[in-house]
Amino acid sequence: MTRGNSITKDLFLFALPMLVGNMLQSCYNMVDMAIVGRYVGRDALAAVSNTAMLCFISNSICIGFTIGGTVLVAKYRGAGDPDRQRDVIQTLFALSAFGGIVLTILNYFLYRPIIGLMGLPAEALPYALEYMDIVIAGNVFVFGYNAACAVLRGFHDSRRPVYAVAVAAVVNTVLDFALVGWLQWGVGGAAVATVLAQALSCGVAVHLLHGKLSAIGNHAGHPLRMKIRPEMLRDLLRLGLPTALHSAVLNVSYMIVTAMFNQFGTTMAAAAGVGLKVNTFVAMPCWAVGHAVTAMAGHAMGGKRPDLAATVARKGILIGMTLTGALLLLVHLFIRPFLGLFSTDPVVVDYGVLYLRTCCSFNFLPYVVMFTLNCFAVGVDAPLFSMANSLLQSVALRLGLSFLFTVWMETGFLGLCLAEAASPLIPCLLGLLFFYRGNWRRSG
Repeated sequence: MTRGNSITKDLFLFALPMLVGNMLQSCYNMVDMAIVGRYVGRDALAAVSNTAMLCFISNSICIGFTIGGTVLVAKYRGAGDPDRQRDVIQTLFALSAFGGIVLTILNYFLYRPIIGLMGLPAEALPYALEYMDIVIAGNVFVFGYNAACAVLRGFHDSRRPVYAVAVAAVVNTVLDFALVGWLQWGVGGAAVATVLAQALSCGVAVHLLHGKLSAIGNHAGHPLRMKIRPEMLRDLLRLGLPTALHSAVLNVSYMIVTAMFNQFGTTMAAAAGVGLKVNTFVAMPCWAVGHAVTAMAGHAMGGKRPDLAATVARKGILIGMTLTGALLLLVHLFIRPFLGLFSTDPVVVDYGVLYLRTCCSFNFLPYVVMFTLNCFAVGVDAPLFSMANSLLQSVALRLGLSFLFTVWMETGFLGLCLAEAASPLIPCLLGLLFFYRGNWRRSG
């Protein structure tokens, strides 16, 4: 897989399809909201945009639970052990089926009180409930899709998952126009389109995984031939539970910070919302490279090559900084025209500029280091460190500093921006300490 000077190329080529996939998902979610806003109205748009956060939390939990499949498949691929690869795949799909059912049940009982706590306007509430009543049915498909993609990435294949996302994006957009625009099913039509697209993407991903296994001569059989192997179940949960917990808490912290921005009025809330979308877009290369580091470091450790894993981490940080820095420079060069795509209100644009100049500037360096090394920790079988360091950044520092700056120091909008900017500094240093102390090498 990774030798010498080819590591940089391997990482870049592995991360690029994941970056494209992330952007496709982001684009079709924006199209989804745009169609609802145009054909149903402002209240429906507010409902879908608020429930999107709940759906994103569920999706993050699915990714967290299945990421252990990437690590273990890569590890046993590096060790040349096809029998354990088979056991991981069959156990992962059994766990995903169970997890999808459990998450659906939990969502059914919890989404109503959560939406109530979010303070959604009364006129938008019926739309939100109608949307969630339908869209929670897609959790099983989201789990299946992420399980298939996790295994594919463990086999160093990040291209096939993009095909599944592309199919889902096209189908979701067409169904949105048909069900919401033509048949006028409202937000219910958007929810049906989403579930059908999720089901199709799951089917395509599983089919592509089966083709991949057949092409490489792996005797795991069909991915849906599910069987629980206790040892693999324990390892998958050990790797996946911390990541799933972190993902859930991370997104809850974003919901809390969003609520804190909302207290300053519609203008500042809109500016922060637009700024967060731009910030997310800039971070996508870093996320893609980080997930590539997870898979490639796991493969290196499976082959008992910790020095190679360390090189993967260093190259990942370099690539992440280069790509994120280039995108960041582009955004700041055209910051006002870029923000103008989302709002024509000059006050919203002014506050959006303040948000991005503060939250999306100098802090990208420590953020890239922190995120890459957290992903590296998962790949080298240290998921608890990754979880603890991530929670330190998202809860203790982001929320703690937000309350400090806004409640005690009364710095207002700027204080929340400063809290976001400062939150990755200490976790970055802890990540470097973890990396250079080298205790993780023992697992190799």
